[in-house]
Amino acid sequence: MKSVLDTLPRIPLRDQIIATIREAILLNRLAPGDKIPEQELANQLGVSRAPVREAIRVLEQQGLLETRPKVGTFVTQMSRADLDDGSHVRAALESFAVEFAIERLDRAQWADTCDKLSALLEEIREAVQRKDWSTATRLDIKWHEILVDSAHNTVLSQIYRQADLPMRFGAIRRLIAVPTPREYEASVGHHEELLATLRRCDPVECMQATRFHILRHIIERSRK
Repeated sequence: MKSVLDTLPRIPLRDQIIATIREAILLNRLAPGDKIPEQELANQLGVSRAPVREAIRVLEQQGLLETRPKVGTFVTQMSRADLDDGSHVRAALESFAVEFAIERLDRAQWADTCDKLSALLEEIREAVQRKDWSTATRLDIKWHEILVDSAHNTVLSQIYRQADLPMRFGAIRRLIAVPTPREYEASVGHHEELLATLRRCDPVECMQATRFHILRHIIERSRK
Protein backbone atom coordinates (compact mmCIF):
# COMPACT_ATOMS: atom_id res chain seq x y z
CA MET A 1 0.00 0.00 0.00
CA LYS A 2 1.24 3.46 -0.90
CA SER A 3 2.14 5.53 2.15
CA VAL A 4 -0.26 8.45 2.58
CA LEU A 5 0.62 9.44 6.13
CA ASP A 6 3.64 11.21 7.53
CA THR A 7 5.67 9.43 10.18
CA LEU A 8 4.82 10.66 13.66
CA PRO A 9 7.67 12.58 15.27
CA ARG A 10 9.48 10.70 18.04
CA ILE A 11 9.87 13.22 20.81
CA PRO A 12 11.93 12.08 23.82
CA LEU A 13 9.91 11.79 27.02
CA ARG A 14 12.20 14.27 28.76
CA ASP A 15 11.52 16.90 26.09
CA GLN A 16 7.77 16.34 26.38
CA ILE A 17 8.00 16.91 30.14
CA ILE A 18 10.14 20.04 29.62
CA ALA A 19 7.51 21.41 27.24
CA THR A 20 4.72 20.60 29.70
CA ILE A 21 6.42 22.34 32.63
CA ARG A 22 7.33 25.34 30.45
CA GLU A 23 3.69 25.55 29.40
CA ALA A 24 2.58 25.51 33.05
CA ILE A 25 4.97 28.37 33.79
CA LEU A 26 3.87 30.27 30.68
CA LEU A 27 0.20 29.95 31.71
CA ASN A 28 1.07 30.89 35.30
CA ARG A 29 -0.16 27.54 36.61
CA LEU A 30 3.28 27.41 38.13
CA ALA A 31 3.94 30.96 39.29
CA PRO A 32 7.29 32.53 40.24
CA GLY A 33 8.28 31.20 43.66
CA ASP A 34 6.10 28.07 43.46
CA LYS A 35 7.71 24.84 44.65
CA ILE A 36 8.06 22.05 42.08
CA PRO A 37 6.87 18.75 43.62
CA GLU A 38 8.71 16.06 41.62
CA GLN A 39 6.58 13.12 42.73
CA GLU A 40 3.30 14.97 42.28
CA LEU A 41 4.29 16.06 38.77
CA ALA A 42 5.36 12.50 37.94
CA ASN A 43 1.99 11.20 39.14
CA GLN A 44 0.06 13.79 37.13
CA LEU A 45 2.06 13.00 33.99
CA GLY A 46 1.92 9.25 34.50
CA VAL A 47 5.70 8.82 34.42
CA SER A 48 8.48 7.91 36.85
CA ARG A 49 10.41 10.57 38.74
CA ALA A 50 13.60 10.01 36.69
CA PRO A 51 12.53 11.84 33.48
CA VAL A 52 10.88 14.57 35.57
CA ARG A 53 14.18 15.07 37.39
CA GLU A 54 16.02 15.23 34.03
CA ALA A 55 13.58 17.83 32.75
CA ILE A 56 14.01 19.90 35.91
CA ARG A 57 17.79 19.92 35.45
CA VAL A 58 17.40 21.29 31.92
CA LEU A 59 14.97 23.96 33.07
CA GLU A 60 17.41 24.90 35.82
CA GLN A 61 20.13 25.40 33.20
CA GLN A 62 17.74 27.61 31.27
CA GLY A 63 17.06 29.66 34.39
CA LEU A 64 13.36 28.88 34.67
CA LEU A 65 13.78 26.79 37.83
CA GLU A 66 16.17 27.00 40.76
CA THR A 67 17.07 24.42 43.40
CA ARG A 68 17.68 25.44 46.98
CA PRO A 69 19.72 22.83 48.91
CA LYS A 70 17.65 20.92 51.49
CA VAL A 71 14.59 22.98 50.58
CA GLY A 72 13.51 22.01 47.06
CA THR A 73 13.11 23.25 43.51
CA PHE A 74 11.16 26.42 42.73
CA VAL A 75 10.04 28.48 39.74
CA THR A 76 12.63 31.24 39.44
CA GLN A 77 11.65 34.68 40.69
CA MET A 78 13.23 37.26 38.39
CA SER A 79 13.76 40.87 39.32
CA ARG A 80 13.17 43.70 36.89
CA ALA A 81 16.95 44.06 36.59
CA ASP A 82 17.29 40.37 35.65
CA LEU A 83 14.59 40.71 33.00
CA ASP A 84 16.13 43.90 31.61
CA ASP A 85 19.60 42.31 31.41
CA GLY A 86 18.16 39.29 29.66
CA SER A 87 16.27 41.48 27.21
CA HIS A 88 19.52 43.22 26.25
CA VAL A 89 21.18 39.85 25.55
CA ARG A 90 18.17 38.74 23.54
CA ALA A 91 18.18 41.99 21.56
CA ALA A 92 21.88 41.53 20.73
CA LEU A 93 21.35 37.97 19.48
CA GLU A 94 18.24 38.72 17.45
CA SER A 95 19.65 41.84 15.83
CA PHE A 96 22.81 39.91 14.94
CA ALA A 97 20.67 37.13 13.46
CA VAL A 98 18.83 39.67 11.29
CA GLU A 99 22.09 41.17 10.04
CA PHE A 100 23.51 37.72 9.32
CA ALA A 101 20.34 36.61 7.52
CA ILE A 102 20.16 39.65 5.26
CA GLU A 103 23.81 39.20 4.30
CA ARG A 104 23.42 35.46 3.68
CA LEU A 105 20.04 35.28 1.93
CA ASP A 106 19.12 36.65 -1.47
CA ARG A 107 16.15 38.97 -1.86
CA ALA A 108 13.70 36.18 -2.72
CA GLN A 109 14.74 34.09 0.29
CA TRP A 110 14.45 37.05 2.65
CA ALA A 111 11.05 37.92 1.19
CA ASP A 112 9.96 34.33 1.82
CA THR A 113 11.05 34.64 5.46
CA CYS A 114 9.05 37.86 5.81
CA ASP A 115 6.02 36.13 4.30
CA LYS A 116 6.28 33.38 6.92
CA LEU A 117 6.47 36.00 9.65
CA SER A 118 3.45 37.76 8.16
CA ALA A 119 1.39 34.55 8.14
CA LEU A 120 2.29 33.82 11.75
CA LEU A 121 1.50 37.39 12.73
CA GLU A 122 -2.00 36.87 11.36
CA GLU A 123 -2.36 33.88 13.69
CA ILE A 124 -1.19 36.03 16.60
CA ARG A 125 -3.75 38.69 15.68
CA GLU A 126 -6.53 36.09 15.60
CA ALA A 127 -5.47 34.72 19.00
CA VAL A 128 -5.54 38.23 20.47
CA GLN A 129 -9.00 38.82 19.02
CA ARG A 130 -10.15 35.60 20.74
CA LYS A 131 -8.47 36.82 23.96
CA ASP A 132 -6.42 33.63 23.88
CA TRP A 133 -3.39 35.16 25.57
CA SER A 134 -1.45 31.92 26.06
CA THR A 135 -1.64 31.04 22.36
CA ALA A 136 -0.72 34.60 21.41
CA THR A 137 2.35 34.39 23.64
CA ARG A 138 3.42 30.97 22.30
CA LEU A 139 3.10 32.22 18.73
CA ASP A 140 5.06 35.35 19.60
CA ILE A 141 7.90 33.12 20.85
CA LYS A 142 7.71 31.10 17.62
CA TRP A 143 7.76 34.33 15.55
CA HIS A 144 11.09 35.35 17.04
CA GLU A 145 12.52 31.85 16.71
CA ILE A 146 11.76 31.96 12.97
CA LEU A 147 13.53 35.31 12.78
CA VAL A 148 16.64 33.89 14.46
CA ASP A 149 16.55 30.69 12.40
CA SER A 150 16.45 32.73 9.19
CA ALA A 151 20.18 33.34 9.68
CA HIS A 152 20.79 29.62 9.06
CA ASN A 153 23.40 29.76 11.79
CA THR A 154 23.12 26.51 13.74
CA VAL A 155 25.28 27.71 16.62
CA LEU A 156 23.23 30.89 17.05
CA SER A 157 19.93 29.00 16.95
CA GLN A 158 21.19 26.47 19.50
CA ILE A 159 22.38 29.17 21.90
CA TYR A 160 19.09 31.02 21.52
CA ARG A 161 17.01 27.92 22.27
CA GLN A 162 19.22 26.48 24.99
CA ALA A 163 19.02 29.76 26.88
CA ASP A 164 15.27 29.83 26.12
CA LEU A 165 15.55 33.60 25.84
CA PRO A 166 12.05 34.42 24.53
CA MET A 167 10.44 32.45 27.32
CA ARG A 168 12.65 33.77 30.10
CA PHE A 169 12.80 37.41 29.16
CA GLY A 170 9.72 37.91 27.03
CA ALA A 171 6.85 35.74 28.21
CA ILE A 172 7.78 35.91 31.90
CA ARG A 173 8.06 39.69 31.73
CA ARG A 174 4.51 39.72 30.38
CA LEU A 175 3.27 37.51 33.20
CA ILE A 176 4.84 39.74 35.84
CA ALA A 177 3.53 42.90 34.20
CA VAL A 178 0.03 41.37 33.71
CA PRO A 179 -0.59 43.09 30.36
CA THR A 180 -4.04 44.28 29.40
CA PRO A 181 -5.87 43.28 26.19
CA ARG A 182 -5.00 46.72 24.82
CA GLU A 183 -1.29 45.98 25.39
CA TYR A 184 -1.59 42.67 23.55
CA GLU A 185 -3.23 44.50 20.65
CA ALA A 186 -0.45 47.08 20.73
CA SER A 187 2.09 44.24 20.57
CA VAL A 188 0.56 43.08 17.29
CA GLY A 189 1.03 46.60 15.95
CA HIS A 190 4.64 46.64 17.11
CA HIS A 191 5.28 43.39 15.23
CA GLU A 192 3.67 44.88 12.12
CA GLU A 193 6.01 47.88 12.36
CA LEU A 194 9.05 45.63 12.70
CA LEU A 195 7.96 43.43 9.80
CA ALA A 196 7.47 46.46 7.56
CA THR A 197 11.06 47.49 8.31
CA LEU A 198 12.39 43.96 7.76
CA ARG A 199 10.81 43.90 4.31
CA ARG A 200 12.93 46.90 3.31
CA CYS A 201 15.99 44.68 3.72
CA ASP A 202 18.36 47.37 4.95
CA PRO A 203 20.76 45.64 7.40
CA VAL A 204 21.40 48.63 9.67
CA GLU A 205 17.78 49.75 9.75
CA CYS A 206 16.59 46.19 10.39
CA MET A 207 19.07 45.65 13.21
CA GLN A 208 18.06 48.89 14.89
CA ALA A 209 14.35 48.10 14.52
CA THR A 210 14.81 44.61 15.95
CA ARG A 211 16.71 45.94 18.92
CA PHE A 212 14.10 48.64 19.58
CA HIS A 213 11.28 46.10 19.27
CA ILE A 214 12.73 43.93 22.06
CA LEU A 215 13.88 46.79 24.28
CA ARG A 216 10.84 49.01 23.76
CA HIS A 217 9.56 48.45 27.31
CA ILE A 218 12.94 49.50 28.76
CA ILE A 219 13.32 52.50 26.46
CA GLU A 220 9.79 53.74 27.10
CA ARG A 221 10.17 53.28 30.85
CA SER A 222 13.36 55.38 30.83
CA ARG A 223 11.49 58.23 29.12
CA LYS A 224 8.90 58.51 31.88
